[in-house]
Amino acid sequence: MRNFKKDLIKILVAVIVLFLSASAIDTLSDIIVFKRNQEMLVNYQKINSSIINYDTSKVSFQLYSRTRVKKTLEDYEKSTKATVGILTELAPAFAQSERSQMDYRIVTQMLEHRNELIESYNSYIVTGLKIEKLAKSMIPMYIVMTITLLIITFVPDLVMTLPRILMN
Repeated sequence: MRNFKKDLIKILVAVIVLFLSASAIDTLSDIIVFKRNQEMLVNYQKINSSIINYDTSKVSFQLYSRTRVKKTLEDYEKSTKATVGILTELAPAFAQSERSQMDYRIVTQMLEHRNELIESYNSYIVTGLKIEKLAKSMIPMYIVMTITLLIITFVPDLVMTLPRILMN
């Protein structure tokens, strides 16, 4: 009977230790997941604010192109700098996967192209070039941008599905 009680106590202690260790492991994994989700939430909020800044810069430039008021151009430049700053802060998060890194490069290149277009528009206003000459010089850039976006959109999907097609 004594051995039975001792064995029963040992089993009970083992179950309690097992339960406590499982609870500790579960708590630690919950903490890790919570921290990761918090980082993702902060990144999500930064992405939303960069989208808002991008839209603000777009609206500011459209207003500037209609009214030629210098304050709207300054608003455009301010919101564009904020967008680029936020994207620069998010660069390490984008580096975690190839797809998001590629998307990050696309967005930054499109912002650079947009900035070039705006600078050329401003130089058009300053120099007084005719809009036809300016538009003709930008057509190749629009074609290249369109082709680049098509390639960027469809090539990764093709590359991902091509092995599946060949394996079947």
